[in-house]
This record gives sequence, C-alpha cells and structure tokens, in this order.
Amino acid sequence: LSERGIRILFYSSLSIFAISTSILFLTGFKAVITLFLLLPGAMVLALYNNARRNFSDYLYYFVLDGLMMISALFTSIID
Repeated sequence: LSERGIRILFYSSLSIFAISTSILFLTGFKAVITLFLLLPGAMVLALYNNARRNFSDYLYYFVLDGLMMISALFTSIID
C-alpha cells in the first residue's frame, strides 16, 4: 500500500473500532467500561505519527502490543 493507502486503512480501522465499541454502550455496557475500552484506541491514535517514524522493537512489542491487553486489565479492575 502507498502511504496514503496505509493512512486510509488506519483511520478506517480506528473509526470502525470506535463505532463498534460505542455501540456496546447502547446495548447495556456501563459507560465507564465503554470508555476504558475506547482508551487504547485513543492511545494508538496519539502514537500513530511516532510509530510511522520510529521502528523500535520496544515501541511495537511493549507499547503497541501491550495496548491489546490494557482493555482487559481495565475492565477486570472496574467490573
């Protein structure tokens, strides 16, 4: 993919994530849990420009991959 195609794919995926996670609130999930589920997406959005320029293994393995676990951690603490 071109740089533009990657950007479109990233923002499209993040939009689908945000919309589908927000729908959870409408189906009965607590607002605080929904917000904690949205938090990793916001963090990935904040790290996107840095991740495009920085190819560090630490960034990818510990930070970006670690964000996949953070939702489960937050919801297990809250619920």
